[in-house]
Amino acid sequence: MGIRAVLILKKIGFIKPSNLHNLCNVYQLVFAILN
Repeated sequence: MGIRAVLILKKIGFIKPSNLHNLCNVYQLVFAILN
């Protein structure tokens, strides 16, 4: 996990998804980090 992952995690923290579409986007980002 590098700088990009940290920035994405910060975005997730700021966005705080409130609907299913945003949650799907977050899961895709997390999957991309872990992959």
